[in-house]
Amino acid sequence: MPLHPFERRVVRFWLTHLSVGAGVAALITGAILIFDFGGLGGLVSRAGNPWMWGLFLYGSLTLSCAPLSVFIALMAGQEDDDP
Repeated sequence: MPLHPFERRVVRFWLTHLSVGAGVAALITGAILIFDFGGLGGLVSRAGNPWMWGLFLYGSLTLSCAPLSVFIALMAGQEDDDP
């Protein structure tokens, strides 16, 4: 079933802003691990499986940042395609 033009715009809007939120989460995760905020970077690096804990940290931040990015875009209302 093909999507209507409006549905395509909505899907593109959601995917764009979800990826922006995931990118912000990646930057925050990198900053936490590199600058060792709260000792979290050292804790992750000393863990038995640091990749798994780093991925958990990134996943939890993505679950927070991605919907927040969509919410901010919706409330800002800058993408109004109506004439």
